Amino acid sequence: MDRQLMLFACFLLLVSSTQAIGVKYCDKKKNYAVTIQQVKIIPDPVVTGKPATFNISAVTDVEPLLVYASSVARFWFNLHNQPADPACLVAGLDHGQAVYGGKVVINVAYFGVPVHQETRDVCEEVSCPIAAGDFVLSHTQTLPSFTPPGSYTLKMTMEDKNNEELTCFSFNFKIGFHSLVSDS
Repeated sequence: MDRQLMLFACFLLLVSSTQAIGVKYCDKKKNYAVTIQQVKIIPDPVVTGKPATFNISAVTDVEPLLVYASSVARFWFNLHNQPADPACLVAGLDHGQAVYGGKVVINVAYFGVPVHQETRDVCEEVSCPIAAGDFVLSHTQTLPSFTPPGSYTLKMTMEDKNNEELTCFSFNFKIGFHSLVSDS
């Protein structure tokens, strides 16, 4: 009985350490070209002195002009009783725009007080060009052992190579103390 309870507790710990994080967009009314599907932090909470991985699953939005062009092409082929030319309809299957470069601006606040800012080349965080559709931006970083534990907010803005804002969002995360027990 105790062994089953221990296994169940370990399972709960594992599941809770990889839960998805809630995301808030900077401007709820804006239609961003890149939307965030999920943010996962491993481990959660982040442990000072240990590597932490931030995985951000995102997708580029549908290009309305391409979908419209595809709809017009289908209408024309149907109107003229012609089979739809697959090559002509490929444009309508594009689920977003590719990203060929740009930057990611990261701002971190500790209990609302700005404590860190960095700007990174988007192509350092994900392989470029970022194809239209789904992609994952992943970053692993080890926080110094003197990083204070507590609640943090990370705000991220992604811009293309022309400095056009593709997305802007924030999420909360926690940092805990590194265990005083040796990992040996």
